[in-house]
Amino acid sequence: MKEIELETLRICVRNNAKRLMAKHRYLSIIEGCSYILDKEPVGATKALNYEPRLALYVHAKGYIPIDEEPFETSYDGIKVVIREGVYVPFTRKADEFHEHVRMGCKIQRSLNGTLGLFVEHPSYGLCGVSCAHVLLSAVEMMHCRERNGRIVLDSTDCDVYQPEQPHKIGILREVITKEGSDSESGLDIALFQITTRFPQDGKFPQPKISTMPGTLPI
Repeated sequence: MKEIELETLRICVRNNAKRLMAKHRYLSIIEGCSYILDKEPVGATKALNYEPRLALYVHAKGYIPIDEEPFETSYDGIKVVIREGVYVPFTRKADEFHEHVRMGCKIQRSLNGTLGLFVEHPSYGLCGVSCAHVLLSAVEMMHCRERNGRIVLDSTDCDVYQPEQPHKIGILREVITKEGSDSESGLDIALFQITTRFPQDGKFPQPKISTMPGTLPI
């Protein structure tokens, strides 16, 4: 495209991007593009016929949320072309392998569960918190109840994985369980020492893009 066309697209994006992103929940990317109107036969020397357009990327073409208006056909005189595409930040989803574990990651020992949060323990150092019923087997849960709802584990078979075996991230250390009542909340807490792939920040994994509820075909 010519420089004047590129600058026109830049201005259009600058003038409309913030408003469009706020108004349309499934709009993922806004960019200028060179839209091909017709294609010359193979071997032709004539340049392709195109026009500058505003490309709007959505999760699925042909659908609009029930409580939203459809996109306009043009903005600032620039025609719109709708494309399918999703912006994904450079981070993995919860059930994928993470070089540095995050809160909300899938973890595994006896069952699949979720890493809740990080805490600094005076003896174990950096630890992760999850649910006791996820990281304990049924037999271990029974032993925990027999010991007044608290056990400290020193077995060699206490590895915790992310997202699953054999990708170890730590060792299960302590568990506290307590049955709740009408007047008192119960407890279901497991503490595991993180031994590798230490977290670098407090961010969560990228959520999955689900099917879009509340949309109508157009």
